[in-house]
Amino acid sequence: MKKVFLDTNIFVSGLLEVSSDSACRHILVALANRSLRSGVTAWHCCLEFFSVTTRLPPDYRLSAEVAIALLTEHVFNRVEVADLPADDAVAWLKNQASSKVRGGLIYDAHLAQIAAQAGCSAIVTQDLADFRQVAPPAVEILSPQQFLDRMV
Repeated sequence: MKKVFLDTNIFVSGLLEVSSDSACRHILVALANRSLRSGVTAWHCCLEFFSVTTRLPPDYRLSAEVAIALLTEHVFNRVEVADLPADDAVAWLKNQASSKVRGGLIYDAHLAQIAAQAGCSAIVTQDLADFRQVAPPAVEILSPQQFLDRMV
């Protein structure tokens, strides 16, 4: 299987009881049992996971220590964590001035670029609409369930 990029929401929804999307949990199980070995995420997604999970409503909020432990077990030990080299990131950002990307969409565009540069054929996310606006044509955007359906 080609590399697949996993967005932050796959880890948040898969590890916490904040979503009814069981497909995210199944993706994390596939990573754990090594039936999925081609996962990639971005350093930004790791930071976003920490940010989101440590500021959730009190019933769901994680301590910093627990958030780091989950990142270590489920991300750092199981998927490739990628980023753009500094020179590439600066050039990419300068190119965004002539694109239609504005506001917070820049983050998804950045993640799509990381996925493309890491050799991913797909991005798995619950944020389909935004990623479809910014992903390179060669990178397919899939929901967690669409991805699982293709794994079988």
